[in-house]
Amino acid sequence: MRSCRERDVDLILQVLAGGFYLLNKAFLWMSERTRRAGDVKAGRRWRIASWAVYLAGLPP
Repeated sequence: MRSCRERDVDLILQVLAGGFYLLNKAFLWMSERTRRAGDVKAGRRWRIASWAVYLAGLPP
C-alpha cells in the first residue's frame, strides 16, 4: 500500500502537468492568433514558448 504522502505527491505532480498542458494550449492559441493577425515573428515566439512549456511539463 502507498502512503498518504506518496499519493499527495502524485496528485500534485498530476495537477502541475495538467497546468503545463493547458498553458501549452493557451500559448499555441496565441501563436495562431498572432499569425493570423500578420505578426509571424511573434507567432513563432509563442510557438517556441508553447513547446518549452510542454517539455517542462513532461515527466522525467
